[in-house]
Amino acid sequence: MLKKLKRAIAEQILFVERNLFGKSGTEKRAAVIDGVAGKVLLPYVPNFIQAPVKRGIIGYFIDKIVWFLNFLVGYLGFEDIDLTDEDIDKIVAVCDMPTDVIIATATGSTVDEKLNALVQKYGVTTDEKPEQSGDISGAGEPLPVSVTWDRSIAFVLSVEGGYSNRPEDKGGETNMGIATGTLSAAYARGLVTHNNVKNITKDEAKLIYKANFWDNFGFGELPWPACLILFDAAVHHGGGGMAGLAQRTCNMFDAGLKVDSKWGPLTRAAVL
Repeated sequence: MLKKLKRAIAEQILFVERNLFGKSGTEKRAAVIDGVAGKVLLPYVPNFIQAPVKRGIIGYFIDKIVWFLNFLVGYLGFEDIDLTDEDIDKIVAVCDMPTDVIIATATGSTVDEKLNALVQKYGVTTDEKPEQSGDISGAGEPLPVSVTWDRSIAFVLSVEGGYSNRPEDKGGETNMGIATGTLSAAYARGLVTHNNVKNITKDEAKLIYKANFWDNFGFGELPWPACLILFDAAVHHGGGGMAGLAQRTCNMFDAGLKVDSKWGPLTRAAVL
């Protein structure tokens, strides 16, 4: 379950913060990733890309949880924060909500008041927590489409970076991973109001990625983190490359798919 992954990350963050005093933020982040990565095995993902994919997912939640802990203590440093197991459960339940929602809801002055306000409105009760198991991958968790989209696009944009126009790059001029041809097609379809790669906004990039990949291939209908993995694969390798990768991966588990690099109902069913 995804909750187990977030809990493992939260506990490792607190451990590192208390035991690596004086280290840089980069060193602490790397220590958290190393401490959690060995506990996670992502289904649907071939071994040769396990490491970068799961490190990306872990890194995404590190950023969310570290910001949340800093918010709880008023940005005064959380190395001495005293949290119970129940407190950590509450943090796991609400830490990856939109920042503006957290700030607007958690209006208390203490850690307990902020946590309780968030959990009362958006969290889960103790009775609703899943039973413990060894799986902390989060695979198959029934998350709202808006949540899986927000998480997936945040990961992709964090990897793609900003504007680039290097002569040695065969992709040519790009911005947030959007190339000239892709933007021209989006402009012709009316998705954006201009055709200047350098001026693409983050919201425009999201519209293009959603139309070209997320909605086009129905990734919102897939469980987490399969939706992220296949979305990211489509962005980097195109729809055909993504489908071929999915087919070869499923065939490692005797799916018996024809590797034709076409995303169809048989490949989708095998992924599910």
